[in-house]
Amino acid sequence: MDVHSSESQVPISPPAARTKRRWVFRAILILLMALCVGEIISRFYLGLGDPLIYVADEKIQFYCKPSHTYHRFGNTISINAYGMRSADFPPHKINPNELRILVIGDSVIFGGAQVDQPDVCTSVAQRILRHDLQRPVVVANVSAGNWRLTNMDEYIKRFGTFDADVMIIVLSAHDYAYAARPFPYTDFDPDFPSRAPLLALSELIGRYGVRYVGYYLHRTHAPPDNLSIVATQSDIDAGMSAFRDILTTAKNRNIRVAVLQHLRTTEYDKPEKPGHALIKNTAESFGVPVIQLAPEFKAAMDAGHSPYRDDIHTSATGQAIIASAIVREVESLVKSPATRP
Repeated sequence: MDVHSSESQVPISPPAARTKRRWVFRAILILLMALCVGEIISRFYLGLGDPLIYVADEKIQFYCKPSHTYHRFGNTISINAYGMRSADFPPHKINPNELRILVIGDSVIFGGAQVDQPDVCTSVAQRILRHDLQRPVVVANVSAGNWRLTNMDEYIKRFGTFDADVMIIVLSAHDYAYAARPFPYTDFDPDFPSRAPLLALSELIGRYGVRYVGYYLHRTHAPPDNLSIVATQSDIDAGMSAFRDILTTAKNRNIRVAVLQHLRTTEYDKPEKPGHALIKNTAESFGVPVIQLAPEFKAAMDAGHSPYRDDIHTSATGQAIIASAIVREVESLVKSPATRP
């Protein structure tokens, strides 16, 4: 048998085919490496991949998933067993000397992922009050982004008032009305996910990339913003009915209440919005004091500080201003013999 002839029958890949396979292998390897690098950058540098998880609810509409701690953008967000951005505490007082304050609001007091847990207004106020009053103090943060008075009212109806002595409600003008356009709040809503994404890179692309790139290239509309939706009279009626429900609940349970009103940056030096006046008048009809936060925010801005991080949401500096107002109102109520909790 001719050895050479048998060897000649073994197929030998042409150099071009071998080169093509090498390039395909290299392309796949480069793609995998790019994905790995993108995931590392998204998760550890950009702080993505650990978004707040929400629970859909027929009445409340949505609230933060209880008993979760997140690490995002270098900050910690701790959600307790009741879906509050606060440390855990028993549902009822154990120590009769304990002072409990419910601070109720929306994204303004929630702080968002851009504010670290110790810098949130309720965390700051709790530390100060414990020091000043020398007694056990719990300051609970009942809030979530995009909440309105209707959400706050339904939360209280569901979870109760936790033996609160004082209730501080922080409101902006738009809070007076029910959100005219309900958000989907489903697995497919990138802003209110019900589960964490498999990859941080998928959050970067799905939550920020597609929407904001298209927006800045003027190919899509601006990202959803329920602050700009025009409220109907039925929306306003629903919002104010919820506000009266909250105030009535507090009155029936002997909870002292104060309202803090917060301005957007576009509302300074302009006529008062109807929402502010309606909230103020309703609160005062219940004998509830209304405190304006604007003077302190404006003083901070005039002094060169940055209490805002966008049109409405606050930085750690703004959170500290809100905390100071909370402390003043609580201490005023506590130190007054006629109203001491």
